[in-house]
Amino acid sequence: MGEEKGTSLFGKLLKLIPTPPEPVERNEEIVPNETIVFGRGTRYHQDVLKKLPKVRHKFYLVGEPANHVDPDAVMVCVDVRGNLIKVAYLPAGEYKTKHFQELSLRLAGQGIYLACNGTVENYRDEVGVQLELPKWQWLKERLRSPD
Repeated sequence: MGEEKGTSLFGKLLKLIPTPPEPVERNEEIVPNETIVFGRGTRYHQDVLKKLPKVRHKFYLVGEPANHVDPDAVMVCVDVRGNLIKVAYLPAGEYKTKHFQELSLRLAGQGIYLACNGTVENYRDEVGVQLELPKWQWLKERLRSPD
């Protein structure tokens, strides 16, 4: 009937389903979760945040020294199909932000990503990011330690 021998309808349908991408392996250092910080600037990334499940995620902290508004800026990114996508920033002007940038840039130079746990949650009419970060003492000691 015009069909190739041995090709079932199921086999044809199976070929139409895209193959999921392979997970990306990254060298990373996950920070301890001792305090809660809310990501800033999430209103500019609602298109991505609204598509993410409202569960626990791993977020990557990426220094952005070329940011013309805040040279100490640290982007908060999430892995979407192997690509790091910005969804927020660490709060500007907080004592830890500059030091997180320093640590993230130092580790990035060694091919290591600084990561933390957190959640994507609904807040009023927007979706926000809640990050679990270490206390100042951990960051201070980590910056002193040789890499």
